[in-house]
Amino acid sequence: MKECAQCNKCFDDDVAVCPKDNQPLMETLPGSSILDIKYQLESCIGRGGMGAVYRAKHIHLNRPFAIKTVLPEFASRDPQAKERFLQEAQAAAAIQHPNVVAITDFGVTSDKLFYYVMEYIEGKSLGDILRKESAMPPDRVYKIFKQVLAGIGAAHRLHMVHRDLKPSNIMLTTLVNLQDDFKILIPLNDEPEDKKTNDNEIAKVVDFGLARFVKTAVNRSSNLQEGGLVGSPFYMSPEQCEEASNVDERSDIYSLGVILFHMLTGEVPFKGSSLTAVLSAHLLKPPPSPRTIKPEIPEKLEKVVLKSLAKKPELRYQNISEFADEFDTAMSIYATPEGQKLNVTVQTSPPACEIYIDDEFKGRTGPEGRLIVKGLQAGSHKVRIVLKGYLDSEQAFTAGAGDFNLSATMQRKEDLALAASVKSQVKASSPVRRPEARADSADSVYYRAVPNQPPEISYVGLSLSIVSTLATLTMIKAFDNIDPISAAISQRSGLPVESIISYLIVFTVIGFNISILIPDQLPNYRNSIIFGRIFNTTSLLLVVIILFPLIIAVISKFLSNAENAPPIAWFGMRALVFICCLLLQQQAKSRGKVAFLR
Repeated sequence: MKECAQCNKCFDDDVAVCPKDNQPLMETLPGSSILDIKYQLESCIGRGGMGAVYRAKHIHLNRPFAIKTVLPEFASRDPQAKERFLQEAQAAAAIQHPNVVAITDFGVTSDKLFYYVMEYIEGKSLGDILRKESAMPPDRVYKIFKQVLAGIGAAHRLHMVHRDLKPSNIMLTTLVNLQDDFKILIPLNDEPEDKKTNDNEIAKVVDFGLARFVKTAVNRSSNLQEGGLVGSPFYMSPEQCEEASNVDERSDIYSLGVILFHMLTGEVPFKGSSLTAVLSAHLLKPPPSPRTIKPEIPEKLEKVVLKSLAKKPELRYQNISEFADEFDTAMSIYATPEGQKLNVTVQTSPPACEIYIDDEFKGRTGPEGRLIVKGLQAGSHKVRIVLKGYLDSEQAFTAGAGDFNLSATMQRKEDLALAASVKSQVKASSPVRRPEARADSADSVYYRAVPNQPPEISYVGLSLSIVSTLATLTMIKAFDNIDPISAAISQRSGLPVESIISYLIVFTVIGFNISILIPDQLPNYRNSIIFGRIFNTTSLLLVVIILFPLIIAVISKFLSNAENAPPIAWFGMRALVFICCLLLQQQAKSRGKVAFLR
């Protein structure tokens, strides 16, 4: 048999060129395009590592089927391929459930080609839909995912683990009622979501190629002790990432949790630029909160998702029934019987408001401010409440079975304008905190005063100020303010430089303390320009006449061994003065009453 690489159509060996695309054909399967005298292979619809899937038509029943075969090149390389293929067919055929693809036939052709036949699903995979639509509405998630849980639950009751659950292995089709007693499956089409209904959407789990039987749900040990990495990286459980051989049903529960996360948020919980990064994330990183991505996700549902994604199997749901029960409880608001409607009561203040639900006018609230909207479908809706002279009120709500109530208090436009006016006046008259200053605002050092704020005494600041002042006076009196710079200038010029420096030091320390203490503790002076100027001036003088001479004295005392260097006590007193001033500034800064920008 030959295939067209462009349109994937199947032809007999005597055809050389595709009549549709004029492309040369390539040989794929041995023998004719008619398989086992009854199945006409029409086109290849999928190809994997071990086999290929074809759309076929039963010659006698004129009905479409999907047929999976073992690729000849794979079978020739792997002697056990056919045995595993048979095991796959047996695993899938053992499950009889409407949400699992049905296996209808198995055979071996005269050319030793193994195949099995499945029901053909005209539809799209969940993976295709998520790639196109991203996150799904919660009501649609509920309808699809509960079917997936039911299908996997049927497999688990046979102690069978799928091991490769992912959106591309979940097919979706639609069940349509043509008459009351006649239903058919039709394919999903490309109509916009707002023009079609998904009420009869059917989910079917496919591809049990990696499925394995486990002995019991108690010992959870695998019949086939195989190693190797199996599954799809974004949806693999931590056990699969570690290539564990005792993977059980709880591994499928983890994969289902990833799928549920993807359906709700539009993205997988663990990503990475490489296979190693993704596997490491499954093993080590905690799953992100779905509500941080989509805040509208119900909190109960988030807890269900996070529990299914627990790293340790014993912390997850232990079986599908437990998972399904909690999922159903969390999504109970969507669990309404088919066709059931609900009533929504809207209460407004004032009355006579126009009510729009999903942009459709539903009526006005009566004199008592109430309107009952009947026959609303369960699910997510948006209500808009309109009244002339008032701001529109919009709310999103999710309603399920039974009556639902919502209320709104309207806000007058005049009141809002008045409030905005008052706020602007208050803002204009209120002091503004200015944590930043322009380069040209040298005097804008402090925050502006806060009205009616009582004085706030800082005893730590007062203590530091007193210590620095007493240390300064002691230093001047005891050591006559000897320092190498002033002494050298006095000797050369004959002027009383040392005395001038002594007075200047006293005024500097006292001025520095005042420029901090008064604005810090008396808010009425906090916006005074004079204190900013004093602070800037005395800060500079502290460096020039206290710190700089101290550094020169240290060099002359300990490095050059100068004879006229001051005594050790002088160093301690001057260092104490400078340190106390720095501590005072830091203490005031931590109180947040003043801001030191320079």
